Amino acid sequence: MMLRKETKFKKKIIHFFSQAIMKVITFLLFFFFFTCSLDILSSAFQLIAGKVAREFLFGGPILFNPIACAMLGLLATVVVQSSSISASVLVSLVSSSFLTVETAIPVMMGVNVGTAITNILVALMYAGDREEFGRVFAGATVHSFFNWLTVLVLLPLELITGFLYHLSYRIMRSFKFQADDDDDDDGPELLKALTGPLTNIIIQLNKKVFTELAAGNQEAKNKSLIKIWCKTFENVTFSNVTVPSPENCTSPTLCWTEGNITWTLKNRTYQQNIAKCTEVISLERVYCLTLGSNIGTTTTAILAALASPPRTFKQSLQIALCHFFFNITGILLWYPIPFIRLPLLFARRLGNITTTYRWFAIVYLIFSFFLGPLLVFCFSIASRTVLIYVGLPLYFLPFVVVYLHIFNVLKLFPLWMRDLKPWDDLITSIMVGCRQCGENLSHQWKKLQGPTLKPDPGPDQNHRPRAIEDSLFYVKKSDDTVSKNTINKWAVLNDSSAD
Repeated sequence: MMLRKETKFKKKIIHFFSQAIMKVITFLLFFFFFTCSLDILSSAFQLIAGKVAREFLFGGPILFNPIACAMLGLLATVVVQSSSISASVLVSLVSSSFLTVETAIPVMMGVNVGTAITNILVALMYAGDREEFGRVFAGATVHSFFNWLTVLVLLPLELITGFLYHLSYRIMRSFKFQADDDDDDDGPELLKALTGPLTNIIIQLNKKVFTELAAGNQEAKNKSLIKIWCKTFENVTFSNVTVPSPENCTSPTLCWTEGNITWTLKNRTYQQNIAKCTEVISLERVYCLTLGSNIGTTTTAILAALASPPRTFKQSLQIALCHFFFNITGILLWYPIPFIRLPLLFARRLGNITTTYRWFAIVYLIFSFFLGPLLVFCFSIASRTVLIYVGLPLYFLPFVVVYLHIFNVLKLFPLWMRDLKPWDDLITSIMVGCRQCGENLSHQWKKLQGPTLKPDPGPDQNHRPRAIEDSLFYVKKSDDTVSKNTINKWAVLNDSSAD
């Protein structure tokens, strides 16, 4: 018996380690394919761009306009719905010498803002419940407010001082890379040495539940790890229960047998769910998790840089470090001191607004990630005069609104400028009008089609002949038995028809 147990234990150990080894091998294999795809992506940009596209972009107004570059990165990330993909593409563009590091920094800032749209789209799925939607939307928008505020501070600072560029450049100089622009073999290869043999074949270019699980409870595997009910009540009652035999009774006096079933009295505990958790985590914790995820997502750009060719490895890693220091600087700006955590303040305020006016979530989404960036992009490439006279007021507008709100000056403005109630009434009336218009059009369409011909259902059930009502098919029971009275009636009908 002991030998059999030891054998089963050894089999479990072997099975566990074999699964772990297979998972590690699978991870390394897919990581290898990922780095290969980044290398191929860099080469593909070099092929697609060519001299004509390069001269068009660098000779045009877009890449020399940092604001246009930031909006371009934002809109591109909104389309692909992933900052990791956008950051990898951006690093590949720098790696292929299609973009310089100075040009790519504003694009990287726009990428950070654009990725916040995914949270908001997910939050819209909770619009059915007002209270829940307000909390979810606040947690979703804290990411976008953090990125927007960081861009509003760091983009002008970068244009004036080159803060991120010089910081990343000094770090790159400390690595003491000896890469030569005319020689691909002088720089470090790192992941390129692993991916090169494969990519060169494809393309070549010149140059509580946790406690139960730990205890081995098998039922815990099917339980949710999310706490749903925060307020519960346990009620203990003395009730009748069945037991296998009289030996299992609580006491001989509280035990009786009925046929083959033995009953006894036991205390049973019932848990009654009273109130759901208002917040599975709080907005403050969401803020911390968001800041941590911003740091974690920068590893994708660093991995993409490590797969760059030696000639452009230095520039690729520099823009990846700019991505990293952008998020680090944002955390230093908006987290250490509690009263300057403006993203948290704005997100909570917006969550309260969307609790009352759910349509405002759509307005925020469209203006922040589509209409607003598109207008700024058009203004920035139109002319510098238009950008100054239109862009500067838009830049200072959020700060002015906050200032007026703090000092209670907004009450001097008309109601439609300081309250959403008039807009809510307007939107509600428009929606009611659209609904009535749709119903009228549907009614008119039915009139144009004319009356519809319905198939004849036959004689009415209430006017069927007596013989049919009393027939066998109308009194047949579910157990396929027929009453004696019905059989007699059926016999009389048959006799009369025979006569």
